Order: sequence, then C-alpha cells, then structure tokens
Amino acid sequence: MLAGISLVISFSTYFVALQVHHCDPRDREPCAPDNQAIVFWGHQGDRAVYETAHWFMFLEGIFWMIGGVAGACTHIQADVAILAASQTLIAFGGFFFACSAWGNPANVISLRYLVPIAYLDESGTDPKIWTSFSDVAPFYGIFCFMIATTMGMVAVAEAPRGKLCSPFYGVLSYWIGAWIIGVITLYVPMLAGGLTRYEDLSMSCEDGAGKCILDVPIIAWYPLKIWAVIGALFLTAGAIIFGVLDKIWLLGAPSEVHRKKAVEV
Repeated sequence: MLAGISLVISFSTYFVALQVHHCDPRDREPCAPDNQAIVFWGHQGDRAVYETAHWFMFLEGIFWMIGGVAGACTHIQADVAILAASQTLIAFGGFFFACSAWGNPANVISLRYLVPIAYLDESGTDPKIWTSFSDVAPFYGIFCFMIATTMGMVAVAEAPRGKLCSPFYGVLSYWIGAWIIGVITLYVPMLAGGLTRYEDLSMSCEDGAGKCILDVPIIAWYPLKIWAVIGALFLTAGAIIFGVLDKIWLLGAPSEVHRKKAVEV
C-alpha cells in the first residue's frame, strides 16, 4: 500500500508538471515553475516539485522490492511456486523502479536505446552513450510487473469472484495497473519511435534544423501522463484489497494463516 501511494504521488506530480502545465519552448512563452523543475531536474523552477517526484519514485521502488521479497518468502514456505516466482519478479521490478528515480524514460526515444550501449558516430571514432541505466530501468521494471501480474492471474484464474475483496480482484487490479503503465505510457510511445537516432534529431528545434527532439512520440505524447496516474491507482487498489484480506490493522497475522490462504489460492 505504501508503494502504491508513493507511486500515485510521484506520477501525479509528473502529470501536473508535464501534462496540465505542458510547455513547448518553441512557443516562446514562460513555463510554469513545476514544469521547469521536472524538465531541468530541479536545476530550474520549483526544486521542491522535482524532489517530490524523485524521492517518492525512489520510495515506491524500495517498498515494492521489500514487499516482493516478503511475498516470495511467504509463498516459498507455502510451496506455491508460481506465486513465489511472481513475487520475485515484483522484487526485481521494485529495484528497477528505485533506480529509475535518477533517470528519465523520455530519453529512450526509440527501440534502439532500450539497452544503454555506446554508439559510434559516422566516422566510427566517437562513441556516445545516449541513455543511462536509470533511463531504461522503468522499462525493465514495468516488464517485470507485467509478467509477474500475468502469472498471478493464471494462479487465481479459478478463484471465487463473488466478493470485491478477494484474491482474484486484488490480482486483477495489479494486472490492470501494470499493463496500463507499461503498454500505454512506456512501451507504445517508445516503440512508436521506431529506430530513430539522436543524430538525426535537432536539439535546438530551430526551423530548418531537422526533426525536433520534442516531436518524438515518447515526448510529444504527453497527454498519456494521466494514464500513469490511473495505472498507479489500480496498483494501489490491488494493495488495499490484499491489505483488507490480510487484516493489516492487526499489525500482522500468524504465518499459518498466510500458508492456508496461499494454498487455497
């Protein structure tokens, strides 16, 4: 639940700064302080906005990692291999998300840059690395979540569906949230960039200087930011459902209760 809430806060900050207060520098109009803070990594504008988005993104990754490790241990004890494997993937996904707090997925303008390796220039003598590990980490993290939640859906496919607070709807909420974020806000915009190269883009975006970097899909499709918030809300809803099932207000439950629940699922 803490991971979901942290993600909602971080994504909401990005949504307001990059979509609600969207600013195209080619319009020659002053940008809002929160927009500047996100675009320039806190070096301009309202730094508190950048710090909010940055640290809550880091925290949600840490919380998911802790939750994934704990979940994997629980299901290993219960001898439920598929759920133990899915929770292990969640832990790895959390690690990638924590790392992503220091990067920017918008730097991955096409499939070419999904792996941060050095590319030589036309002369073959000047290697450049256009993306960092932190830039690509969100793609790796959400891929882990997409696979893990799909495995979870397989595990609860035959589970009862009569109540909203049930393992089936909890996992379904996780699955919807992960796939919304992964497909709509990350992979589709990135893949829409094809094999675009940084060398073929204009960083100044001046007339006649070539295609502007701001026009690549992963940057230009800024209205998709709202879907990141929606996806985070679904992830949080899934966590709340399992929180109710686990009676978190009791601050813990006997391991035998968890073992029985895992076996039933």
